[in-house]
Amino acid sequence: MTISVIVCAYNEARYLPACLHSLLAQTRPADEIVVVNNASSDDTGAVARAIPGVRVIDEPVKGLVIARETARRATSGDVLAYIDADCRVPIQWLERIERRFSRHPALVAVTGPYRFTRNPMYVGLTVAYVGIALLVNMAWPLLTLPAVLIALRLFVIAREERHLRQAFPEAYAAYCARVRRWL
Repeated sequence: MTISVIVCAYNEARYLPACLHSLLAQTRPADEIVVVNNASSDDTGAVARAIPGVRVIDEPVKGLVIARETARRATSGDVLAYIDADCRVPIQWLERIERRFSRHPALVAVTGPYRFTRNPMYVGLTVAYVGIALLVNMAWPLLTLPAVLIALRLFVIAREERHLRQAFPEAYAAYCARVRRWL
């Protein structure tokens, strides 16, 4: 099993060295460490390039989703482990990830909100939508919410799930059996 560690960074030159050194000190070394320099205006790219064993990809279009997708396409690992540039990981982090995926080959996600729902981003956006509508004391966004949720389910979530079923048939089926969809 190969593990690619991905660090998406926007103006993180100050925090990046501690993050990368915590990755290099792992009891189970990463097969590759990739930093996506996401349109930074500071020395993020130069700082990352100065650390041996780190590959840097410059992504000129700013945005976390874009940076993560750029990294996903450029890496070769069986497992992709994402970490924020201002974080330091425990010394056995990759060892624990490898052990978990080895024990459960159908595993799709280990941590984060994907353990609880198959679509945490859309749940969060729905909560924000309702919160803003209540905050500005407007009824029409709440009245249109059912239509928005139906459109989201039919045209966005269904498409994403079709893609995941085709790309990862057994793993995604096992994941769906364990984790429910909230929208």
